Amino acid sequence: VELKPGDIVLCIKSQTAIQAVGVVTGGYQFDTNNPERWRDFVHVRNVNWISTGLNADIRDLKIIAG
Repeated sequence: VELKPGDIVLCIKSQTAIQAVGVVTGGYQFDTNNPERWRDFVHVRNVNWISTGLNADIRDLKIIAG
């Protein structure tokens, strides 16, 4: 499944926790001009991070399908 602007993404912290929630704001980009500490991350998307620094247990989340 391809991500598109408006999709919600979760940044995984561990097998049971998430550390951030964001909304995709742009399409896929291949970018080799990243800072040295991010050299291995060349496949990127623009994301508006709504909440960061979390340690939310995913087992506590209530998913509503519809």
